[in-house]
Amino acid sequence: MPALRGLPGAVEALRRAEGASAIHLILEPTAGYQAALVLFAHRRGWRITQVNPLQVRRWAQGAGRRAKTDVQDALLLAEYGERMQPAPQEQTPPEIQELDLLLRRRQDVEDLLQRERNRLFTLKKHPHPPASVRQSLERTIQQLEQELAQLEEALEAFLKAHPALQ
Repeated sequence: MPALRGLPGAVEALRRAEGASAIHLILEPTAGYQAALVLFAHRRGWRITQVNPLQVRRWAQGAGRRAKTDVQDALLLAEYGERMQPAPQEQTPPEIQELDLLLRRRQDVEDLLQRERNRLFTLKKHPHPPASVRQSLERTIQQLEQELAQLEEALEAFLKAHPALQ
């Protein structure tokens, strides 16, 4: 089997396989990097299962496999899918995906804001805090607060447009 180089290689291999039997794509979630591949597969009517990486690792260890490379992972996931036959998952509706992205972004900005507030708090305890550092932190906090407010507005508008999600 040729080595797959990232998403383009994986998509090309799947396109070649498309003419074969029904495709059941088994993959591990990778911090959102798999989203394009999942969308590609759903649009073609393929069955998709995003497996729990820890569960697959334990299954592999039980089979005596320890090495970890991309090619070995791909082969391992294929074997796991063939032997364990995990149930395919339904595609998440677009509005749920959008809500998830909004909520994640809001959380990211809240986390950044808290970190900057913590830095400012720590700086104020310093015996000789540089004014430029304090001003930089205050500007960043102000920008993050504005960004958070805009995200809250976007989230509120989104929920008004999709009352079933409230």
